[in-house]
Amino acid sequence: MQKLESDSFSLDSNFCDNSRSGRPTVIYRIVSRQVFRQQLVDRAGKRIYEQLHPVIEAPVLARPTAAMMTSAGVSSAQAAQTAAELDQCYRPAYRRQNNRERFTAEQAARAWQQLVHSLDNLISTPLPEDWPRHNAGLYQAAFFRALVFHAPKQSLTIRRQTICATLGAKKSSIHDLVRRAGLEAEPQTRTVPLQGHQDIRQEVSQTGRTIQGYPTCVVLQTADGTITIRRPYDAALSPKVIRQERAAGRVVSIVYQLASAYHIAREVFQPLPKKPVESSHSGGHAPRAPRKDSRPKPYYGPGYNPAWLVRQFEWAARLMGLYWEQGLVDPRTGEVVAFETLLNMLAVFLGHAVPTDASSDAADDDPAGTERSG
Repeated sequence: MQKLESDSFSLDSNFCDNSRSGRPTVIYRIVSRQVFRQQLVDRAGKRIYEQLHPVIEAPVLARPTAAMMTSAGVSSAQAAQTAAELDQCYRPAYRRQNNRERFTAEQAARAWQQLVHSLDNLISTPLPEDWPRHNAGLYQAAFFRALVFHAPKQSLTIRRQTICATLGAKKSSIHDLVRRAGLEAEPQTRTVPLQGHQDIRQEVSQTGRTIQGYPTCVVLQTADGTITIRRPYDAALSPKVIRQERAAGRVVSIVYQLASAYHIAREVFQPLPKKPVESSHSGGHAPRAPRKDSRPKPYYGPGYNPAWLVRQFEWAARLMGLYWEQGLVDPRTGEVVAFETLLNMLAVFLGHAVPTDASSDAADDDPAGTERSG
């Protein structure tokens, strides 16, 4: 048995001795809370960095870090130096994106610090005792219900993006989560008539701050309410139009878009009905629809997502004018280098081969640098 730390525990079983065939037995151990917390913080920090530097919609080139170079296969002893060298090569690309990498790096640092602070906060939201939570989906729903129940006035106003980050859910699943949690969404628009102030733009802005919404359109209505016209609200152009319509005797109102708000609608849990499985005429299941885009799949490893790293290198090549459909253009030779490995792509930017752990091991095996034939 491997000697474990004093605050760790192993799961022993006689099956290890009784089994003589099949796969080797997997032995698990329970790590300490401190070790688990450090692993969680390390992995979450990389996911935060990836999230704030998207590679599909509105991509942002990230400043390279030593951990990124290690995940790309660079020797751990040379990772920091390689990251600094690549950072210098990226200078033209940074200028092309107006140095957005500075802002996103600061955002990532703040988000990581907030996560560390939250893990140290022992105050938690108690989950409802009468709500099932025996699987991941039901636990998310129970957590969502608890957030609403303990919110002021038992009505939670929260952005969808914040819901996804808090519950660990996708935007497409929020509707089912609301129903599973016994909640109801409140109206997300509110129409407020203008009061007739001289400064229309200031009145609209003040009303938006009061109700926590932003103006989306102008509603023009006659005094008897028979004719209604809706126009998009524009802070620069709408005030002039509003004055003209008021002079013509129309009643003017502003429609505001509000943040998502939820309140408790049911006191008893009701499971969602199962969705029918669509099948083809031949009797089998319908083929899965192709992916709309080539987003990197979710990654939960200890390093950076290799697919994200590839897209980062490709975006850097586009910003620097080195991208080609079949690969990267070597600026020194004009040769197109295929997208084979991350190390190949990295070598094109740096102009030389990148040291790896394998090459370091080979050098250790031959410390004298023995000359080889051929």
